[in-house]
Amino acid sequence: MLKKNDIKTLKEEVPASKLADIRQLNHSLGFLLSKVTIRITKLHERIFTSEDLSPKQYGILTLLCQFDGLTQIDIGRRLDIDRSTMVALVDDLEGKNMIIRTRDPKDRRAYLISNTDKGRKTHTRITDAVTKNEAKYFNFLEDQHLDQLRGYLREILSQGN
Repeated sequence: MLKKNDIKTLKEEVPASKLADIRQLNHSLGFLLSKVTIRITKLHERIFTSEDLSPKQYGILTLLCQFDGLTQIDIGRRLDIDRSTMVALVDDLEGKNMIIRTRDPKDRRAYLISNTDKGRKTHTRITDAVTKNEAKYFNFLEDQHLDQLRGYLREILSQGN
């Protein structure tokens, strides 16, 4: 176990070039975004685990709350989830009675996916908990700055892979 004096000694032994590397990391947007993502993901994992859902499944429920009756292919495209993963996610959500599949009257090969009451209620619970978690990190920002940050992040994401 390290003592206060040990920590001081360790700091003193770090060469100046290594300190410069640390400063460089703290200036890197990618590094900082990654660290923020890791922290928020850890907070959210507890919520998703308590609801027995994955973040991707939450994304599906969220999308269906906004656009009810999408096909699996449409959901996968909008959320950037490959077909085989989509099948497994939808099967699991259907098994948990959170979504239902109905035949698409325009294309008998396709199914339309909709949230059930249970799916909508679960989505609301998770959204409330996620919002509270995010407030812990972002409460120092005013609403206009949060909107600005969201806009910047959406712009970064729209730049493609």
